[in-house]
Amino acid sequence: MIIQRATPDDLIAYYGARFDYDSMEAVIAVYDGVIKGVAGVCRWKDKPSIAVTDFHDDVPKKDKVRLVRHSMTLIGQLNEPVWSTCVTDNDAKFLMRLGFTYQNFVGGRAVMKWEPENDYQLFLKEYGLTEDQVQEMVQQDDVVSFSEEPFELDLRPSDIHGLGLFARNDIESGRVICVVRKNNMRSLAGRYVNHAKNPNCEFIRNASDLYLKASYNINKDDEITINYRKGAEINIEAGIVPVFDFSNFEATIPLDLTQFTLRQKIEIIEWIMLKTMPNIVKDLPVNHFVHGGMYCRSLTIFKNVILTGKIHLTDHICSLDKGEISVMMDNGIKRISAPCTFKASGGTKKIGYAHTECIFTTYHATELTDIQEIENTLFSDGDISWVDSLFEEPVCLSA
Repeated sequence: MIIQRATPDDLIAYYGARFDYDSMEAVIAVYDGVIKGVAGVCRWKDKPSIAVTDFHDDVPKKDKVRLVRHSMTLIGQLNEPVWSTCVTDNDAKFLMRLGFTYQNFVGGRAVMKWEPENDYQLFLKEYGLTEDQVQEMVQQDDVVSFSEEPFELDLRPSDIHGLGLFARNDIESGRVICVVRKNNMRSLAGRYVNHAKNPNCEFIRNASDLYLKASYNINKDDEITINYRKGAEINIEAGIVPVFDFSNFEATIPLDLTQFTLRQKIEIIEWIMLKTMPNIVKDLPVNHFVHGGMYCRSLTIFKNVILTGKIHLTDHICSLDKGEISVMMDNGIKRISAPCTFKASGGTKKIGYAHTECIFTTYHATELTDIQEIENTLFSDGDISWVDSLFEEPVCLSA
């Protein structure tokens, strides 16, 4: 099966006289040049957008799921609410895993709704941050007034979040509005500018200082906004950088990872990597140290390597001694930088993406001294063959 974006001619050829939508954004499943499935969103004038799936009877269930998941990527780009209805519980559960929420029950069908994820929440996810961490950073007591420049913004309650800055007068596009950070101290603009997906301002750098510049004409009383992603890129000293999103592997197969434990998720991702990725490396450089009832295992991870570790059978200490790595944890994906030390429980398995060359060390209590015996006692390679069974009868939408 080949999945590709549908053209208007593709949709007319597939539906024929049944194509009565004003417009439709969709992906199609093509088998030997024949379209046998469509999934996407259709529109009529003055009516809500509706999610649509349509398949030939001979399309396998796993291919239906793959097509629907690809259509959700397309729907996500539309940035608008999408509605759907379903008859069976399995259909409803599948839609809920895709991000739809139950609304009501009409005419024997469950009415479901998908809404675009808040872009600020997407930013937090991309950068491995929590709301509490962001608030801790922005609420530091380093805000000062720079009296050498007139401050033409007012601090008021914001519909976006908390307090925000608003234009006191009209501001022309391209104008540098005010200082954001100078001599490592922030102005009100560095503290209270809120996030927007399509902002009206941007940060610009002058040596080590930051300034706020209007990207468009801004009207009096408009709220001043920036895209925090761009702010993070230019304000590199803040150390706010994107994490590696391991869940991207989910798109290669029809499976929802949210229903599994962390260790199961990692084993599923490892299975996907072994099945789909080239250049698999079985071993990386490792140094062993045994002394005073302790065993240290220090691993060198090369840049851009995705690593899944062995199962650690006992409680232990971990330390990142060099580099930066994104690690998948129970509370999300975190990007950590050396030096960093943390505790880990027995029975855990780790997965990481090395943004730079890293040295990662684990520390274990043991009275053993033989390296091979220590490895056999403290670690297990595990068995991921159980993952094969997940794809025999995948859950999918009804045809």
